[in-house]
Amino acid sequence: MSNIIPFYHIQNERKNYVFLNKFVTICREGETVQFPCITLYRKGIEPVPVWYPVFERWYIPAGKAEAMATATMRKRSAAVCAFLNYLLWETKCPQIHEITLNDIYGFLISYKTKENGQLRSGLGWDEGIAFVYEFLGSYYYHNKEVLQFSYKYEDLVTAHAVRDDSTGRQAVAVKYNHLSVKAPKKLTKKNRLLLFGYLEFFLWECEMYDPELTLGVALQAYAGIREGEVVNLTYDRIILRYGGFGRISDVILDLRAPAPFALDQRKTDFGRIKVSREQLVYPDFVEKIRKLYDKHMERHNAMGCEATGNNAVFLNKWKKPMSVDTYKGRVKKLFYEHFLPDLKKASEQMGTWAIDAPYIEAFEEDYPGAHAFRHWFTMYLFQRAQLTHDEISKWRGDESQESMLTYIHVNADMLESFKMSAYTFQRSWLGEVL
Repeated sequence: MSNIIPFYHIQNERKNYVFLNKFVTICREGETVQFPCITLYRKGIEPVPVWYPVFERWYIPAGKAEAMATATMRKRSAAVCAFLNYLLWETKCPQIHEITLNDIYGFLISYKTKENGQLRSGLGWDEGIAFVYEFLGSYYYHNKEVLQFSYKYEDLVTAHAVRDDSTGRQAVAVKYNHLSVKAPKKLTKKNRLLLFGYLEFFLWECEMYDPELTLGVALQAYAGIREGEVVNLTYDRIILRYGGFGRISDVILDLRAPAPFALDQRKTDFGRIKVSREQLVYPDFVEKIRKLYDKHMERHNAMGCEATGNNAVFLNKWKKPMSVDTYKGRVKKLFYEHFLPDLKKASEQMGTWAIDAPYIEAFEEDYPGAHAFRHWFTMYLFQRAQLTHDEISKWRGDESQESMLTYIHVNADMLESFKMSAYTFQRSWLGEVL
């Protein structure tokens, strides 16, 4: 049994204690891993550890820690610590299996605010709740035969099977129940604006410095898929549909289930498909994607990597399936090491600095993230294709139209800037300038 606090004589002074992450270095097969251990401390100028409950076994499966990124383990342990501290300070519940849905509901509300008083972002809140639910689910399924629980895991998570018709495999898609608690609204708007011509510039930089990224970035911008969905693509899930005269009429991305390698629990978290669907590349970009796809396949075949079947479309430097963290990290590296310096140089030499300077300065202050390419897609549909909100929502693969309406409201000024942008990509003179 996992007590929230083990010592009966201090049950009435629970607020004098706190759960903290204590990272220890583990060496295994010549590699070191920073492994998180949750420890109960007595508060003070120098906190004193009083109990090691081994809670980490419920949120980091055995055999997975070696592959899981340290940053991911830190996020998981921080979320679970926040949950345990809420139980410690705001409830009198002695053991985890005795917590109720009301206790969980209270935590969902409290988790909107960080310990320093700042509001948590909607994305950070949602991710933390998912980690806590995984923790509760693991504890529930390992102990439900021997303990009487006051909550049911089925009340927190809804799961349904998703079948991949091309392989016959089945995966499980989950939806977290937030008990009618809405995620916190984002207070500050992240700078995710890429002007119309900046995307072509970035794709050119990808081809020059990291061609493995080119097709992924293009699929985000031309089909609106998310980073986690990019790395779940296999070759048999990019479907080219032919029309008359051998012309490709559609490019279909099968996002109905995770890739086989993403389901291997012995490996790291590759990223997830947020909305199960078949996503089409927007018609304006089908021919561009076809050319990039052909070039991507040719490069993989030249590398000795089989570009067929359920093999990963995107590979890391070891020719293994690329994880979402690796993909985002490489995009960021290319953004700051090549794209931004080259954009500055091109702007200065071509006389467009007055137009580009505000965006360059914003990029230096706040990295837009790989998600900016999905935002570019939305701006294109809204300002260039002039689709309705409902049509854009369908093309984006949103869970609801409410997401689309919120996006339009929050990013109204960015959309207008995209519409008015004068920057145009000119491959012909970049070679001379750079």
